[in-house]
Amino acid sequence: MATAMSPDGWLRALKSEGIINVVQMRNWKTHNRDAATGKPFGPVHGLAIHHTAGTGSGMAQFCYNGTSALPGPLCHDFLAKDGMLYLVGNGRTNHAGTVADNAKQAILADTMPMKSTFSPDAAEPHDGNDFLYGIEIENKGDGKDPYPTRQYDVAVRWAAARCRYHGWSAGSIAGHKELTRRKIDPSFSMPQFRRDVAERLTHPASWTKGAVTPTPPTPAPVPAPVPATSGAPMDFTDLNKTTAKTIQPGTEYAVYFDSESADEPNDHGDGGKTFLMGARYTGTVAVWLDGATSVPSLSVKMRQELTDGTTSDQSSADIDGAAIDTVRAVSVTGSVPVDRKLTVVLKNVSAVPVTISRVQLRLLSQAL
Repeated sequence: MATAMSPDGWLRALKSEGIINVVQMRNWKTHNRDAATGKPFGPVHGLAIHHTAGTGSGMAQFCYNGTSALPGPLCHDFLAKDGMLYLVGNGRTNHAGTVADNAKQAILADTMPMKSTFSPDAAEPHDGNDFLYGIEIENKGDGKDPYPTRQYDVAVRWAAARCRYHGWSAGSIAGHKELTRRKIDPSFSMPQFRRDVAERLTHPASWTKGAVTPTPPTPAPVPAPVPATSGAPMDFTDLNKTTAKTIQPGTEYAVYFDSESADEPNDHGDGGKTFLMGARYTGTVAVWLDGATSVPSLSVKMRQELTDGTTSDQSSADIDGAAIDTVRAVSVTGSVPVDRKLTVVLKNVSAVPVTISRVQLRLLSQAL
C-alpha cells in the first residue's frame, strides 16, 4: 500500500529517469475523476499498461477529454509515437475498469511473472481505477503497428520511475490484458517489458543502456490546449460478442455484438448488429478462436449496410498462419456516410470449421 505520487513528485521522478520530452496538459495536476465518482485514488499498488487502438494527432486530447460515455481523463499519462509524454491527469482516472482477483493479488505481492503469460480469473471483483496508475501508448494494437525505439524506451523509463519512487519491483506492472479477459492491450510482450524495467531498476535512475549516452531529443514546443468543444469530438466504441459461434467453410457470420465494455460500469448501453454512421474511424477487430491449433484462413470485413437493407463491403483484412492459443487482432480504418451503418462480418475461407469464442471491436471515430 502506498500514497499516490504528488504532481511535483512525479515531475521530479520523470526528470531523474531521463524523460525530458514532457507536455503538461491543461490543469493536469487537478484533472481527475475523484469528485465525479465520489471515490478518491489510492492507496496505489501498481501500474497498468495500455495501447490506444488508434493513432493520430488528436490522441492526447482524446485521452484528456474522453467521451460522454467514457469521461476523461482516460489515463494518467499518454505516450505518443515520437516519445513525447503527455501528463493527462492526477488522481483517479478512467483507464482500468474491473480487475481479476488473481491479478490484483499478484500486483500486491509484487509477483507479476517475467517469463510466462499471465491469465486473469474470470471473475473481476475489483475496480482497478482505485489503485493502478495507467499509461496509454499510441499504437493501433493489431500486432503489426510497431513501437518505435524511442517510444518503447520512454515507456520503460515511465514504469521504472513509478516503481522506483514506491520501492516496487517490475512485478507490480500488469498489461490491461492481464487484468481482465475483456482486453487485448498492450500488443507487446508484458513479460519482456517487465524484464526491461527490472534491468533498469538495477541501475541508478540516470542510467542509459549502452556505452555511449545519446544526445537527448530536442523537446517539442508545448501545444496550446484544445478545448473539448473545438471541432468534431472523438468517440470511443468498445463492443463485444462472447457467445461461441462455429463458422462452416465458405460461410459468413455477421457479428451481433451483445455487450459494450466500459471502464466505469454502466456507462455504456447494449451493442447490436450495426453501429457508427456518418463518421471516419480507426481501430481494431480482435477474434478469439476456440480450440484451434492453427489459425484457419479467416476474413474480417467492415460491411456497410444501407437504409434499404442492401450491403457493400468497405474493407477486409485476413487472419492467417501461425499456431495460436490467444487472440488475434486486425486493424480497420475507413469512413461511413450518414445513410449507412457498419457491420463486422467474419468469413471462413478455409476448408475446416472455425469456432469463434469471442469478438471485440474497438474504434475511435469522429463525425464527418
